[in-house]
Formats: sequence, structure tokens, C-alpha cells
Amino acid sequence: MYAAAGIPHYWRLELEPAPRICLGHLEHGTYVDRLVQVGETTQLTDPFPLDLDPARLRR
Repeated sequence: MYAAAGIPHYWRLELEPAPRICLGHLEHGTYVDRLVQVGETTQLTDPFPLDLDPARLRR
């Protein structure tokens, strides 16, 4: 539904079993997904700059 609506980005935060972020960006009508797990960083530039390790989200 998001792709059909033309939503260019989505983020989904999952805290269990360990913090991780699922990032999706729309490319040619389909989402390209990326999973960022504990110990990794996002290193995003689009839609805005962000560098975050999911482990920092759980305190």
C-alpha cells in the first residue's frame, strides 16, 4: 500500500529479540529494504543525514 501511494521511505523499528531497524526506499515502484542490526550503523543521507546504531535505542 505504501508503494502504491508513492511513499518514498519507511522505517520500522524492532526491539525484540534485539534492536534493529528495517529501512525501505522506493525504487522503480518497489521497496528496496535494508536491515540495520546491533553493531551496524545506518549511515543514511536520504531523506536526511542519520548515523545510528540500533543498540542505542534500547536503554
